[in-house]
Amino acid sequence: MMQKIFNLPDYLFGKNPTWPEISAVFNLIPEAALLLNRTNQEISFANSKFLEVTAFTLKEIAGRSYLDFLPGCDLNRLEVGQKFSSQLVRRHTAPKQVQIEPVFLDDAANWILLRIESDTHTPCSFQRPEAQMELLLDLVKQGDVVDEEKLYDLVFNAVSKLFGTNLIYIYRVDSTKPQALRVATTDLEEIFPPVLSSADIIRLSEMVIWKPGRRVFTELHRLGRIAGLKYVASVPIGQKQAAFGLLVVGDATKEPIPEIEKILEFFHFYIGDQLQKLALIENLSSENQRKEFSLSVLNNVLEHTEESVVVLSPSLKVIQINSVAEALLGYASSEVFGEEVENVLIGSTGLIRTLEDATQSLKSHTIAKVSLHRRDGSAFPVQIQVAPVVENGQAKAVLVLITDVSEEEKNRLRTEQLENHAMLGEFTAVFAHEVRNPINNISTGLQLLASKMEGESANLDLIERAQSDCTRLNELMESVLAFSRPIEHKFQAVNVPDLVQRVLNRWHPRMMRVNIDMYFKADENLPLINGDERSLERVFTNLISNAVDVMREKGGTLSVRAGLKEVSNQQPQIEVTIADDGPGIPEGLKDRIFEPFVSNKPRGTGLGLAITKQIVTTHCGAIYANSFPGGTVFHVELPVAIDGERS
Repeated sequence: MMQKIFNLPDYLFGKNPTWPEISAVFNLIPEAALLLNRTNQEISFANSKFLEVTAFTLKEIAGRSYLDFLPGCDLNRLEVGQKFSSQLVRRHTAPKQVQIEPVFLDDAANWILLRIESDTHTPCSFQRPEAQMELLLDLVKQGDVVDEEKLYDLVFNAVSKLFGTNLIYIYRVDSTKPQALRVATTDLEEIFPPVLSSADIIRLSEMVIWKPGRRVFTELHRLGRIAGLKYVASVPIGQKQAAFGLLVVGDATKEPIPEIEKILEFFHFYIGDQLQKLALIENLSSENQRKEFSLSVLNNVLEHTEESVVVLSPSLKVIQINSVAEALLGYASSEVFGEEVENVLIGSTGLIRTLEDATQSLKSHTIAKVSLHRRDGSAFPVQIQVAPVVENGQAKAVLVLITDVSEEEKNRLRTEQLENHAMLGEFTAVFAHEVRNPINNISTGLQLLASKMEGESANLDLIERAQSDCTRLNELMESVLAFSRPIEHKFQAVNVPDLVQRVLNRWHPRMMRVNIDMYFKADENLPLINGDERSLERVFTNLISNAVDVMREKGGTLSVRAGLKEVSNQQPQIEVTIADDGPGIPEGLKDRIFEPFVSNKPRGTGLGLAITKQIVTTHCGAIYANSFPGGTVFHVELPVAIDGERS
């Protein structure tokens, strides 16, 4: 047989007693008690002591799930004679820790009586000073937290254990209005408001511990009195003269512990310090992202310019060469990194003197015509421009721009140079508009941040390096802008297969480095088109560059085909298809890829395809893309010259 209630006679349960009879018996139980129907897990009855403790009515309780009032109770784990702890939900006040003793009323255990007592048997850790110290040390040992949510969780857990309460709030000062917003709380009842006025913020600018009977001079204290709280304690977060938050603790059943002021003072410094570190990390991270974006844009300009660019250190060692310089000189950028410039740019005796003078005089130089030697030893005439990148009155780098002016290519290169300058002007105009102001803002913010730090702060060196990078970027941008010049389009007969082949040859070294196989096929005797060769070269450079970028990590295959497309009642078209086996274009971008500033690259500018479409449209052609998971095919259609010859 199962245990009965207070040894009630067997005949009472055998004759099916009425609810008034059961109510009279249950109300004799001195502790709070609930009668549960285990079948549907609903409350069938609550005695008068339970109603007194929770401040609910029997009508509000009967028929509801027991979990609404005992969220920590699990009926499947109940055992006769074994007590367990749980939270007891009460009206208009914080939950209360209680001890529960189950009593089964029938053999099938379908009816259960829960006897509920205040949890006074388990000693709380906050009552022992050594436990308090251990808990605070554990909190400090957590180190710097990664986000505010984690910080609040740690604080709530520690405060709950130290004070034995679940009524904890954190407010943050609103930067746009004179008020403080509630950002986190453990209080299910939400006794305190979501917003504190500026007057309350001022009155709570120092630690305040309010108790019943004392003067009420803030909304927190007024609401605490209405809720019947034993105390409301608050401490500002941050510096006393520049607090940016508030920690609030209260309790409805217990008086504040003796050490409350010292513990709140600890959290005053701990939370403020952690939030300041999070803000600093976020600012530095944002600045770093903007800096990386600026570098990405600049590298994009260097990689897509048709000029050969060699970047040197002040000691005249190679830092970087772009893909055009790789094709022109026959070296990979990784091969020449750190090499003396005279071991890479071979042939001109006056070049080294010019570079040395640029680093000392900080002036740009132009060498009209000199000869350089490729890796295979062949000589070719070039024009060289030298531009020092100056910061704080010193050369931080030297840009060497090399233009091949071979006699057999002299006219073509002249046209390409003018077109390249116009395109570079478009890139640098966008670069100046979109990047220069953010870089200046970053630099200003860093200066302000440094001015607010003490002289020996460990972060000053990091801030100084970031400021140095900002200045370097500004100077480098100024040099590129000074070099760019607008040009006009010049149309002439163009052999499309030859043009595409030259672009592919230029990109071949890079494709080999990233394991990309290249295939090119062109129909025989294709007619010429009337176009600007430099601009069209930009079109195919952009498309091939994009294809290489999407296959850079895993490698792949680049297939290019040029053929004649006959269209009824229209002028024949030369169609060039460029196909890659990359991941494809995301669905959300397929219809917008030719719009300005739309890019699938994390560091892309979103201008490449927009400019490509503009050039093709200028040539009365068309460009479109077919994309699917596992590949993308770009189609470029250019009208054949009316009197065009076969190539």
